[in-house]
Amino acid sequence: MLALVLDEPHTEAVADLMERWTEEGAKLHAPVLAQYEVASALTRKRVRDELSREESDEALEIIDALDVSFDAAPDKARTIEIGVELERHSAYDAAYLELAKRLDAEIWTIDGPLARNASGRHPIKLIASDRG
Repeated sequence: MLALVLDEPHTEAVADLMERWTEEGAKLHAPVLAQYEVASALTRKRVRDELSREESDEALEIIDALDVSFDAAPDKARTIEIGVELERHSAYDAAYLELAKRLDAEIWTIDGPLARNASGRHPIKLIASDRG
């Protein structure tokens, strides 16, 4: 979501995917955790003076307007098992994978290490950077 609203290496690719998904009527889902990850990333950028308050407010408005369903009820035991399977030290990435598995959906990510670790075991696709 952040790549969509900030000038990031993946912005164009993510915008193209969002446009395609909108045209196809695709339903987008994310764990509620995604909202906190967005707030955390914007906070980091604000503290580093990389983003003004107006820019972070605008980014939040755009993200809030996206048609994303936020799932508040992960299978915590399954999330832990996925995290252990991926040898992760936190359950954050596993929460996305658990939701995708439960919804029988694909995960699209710009997170290369996540895509590599989950590939072959989970339906995951890496979004390529526009800027090499």
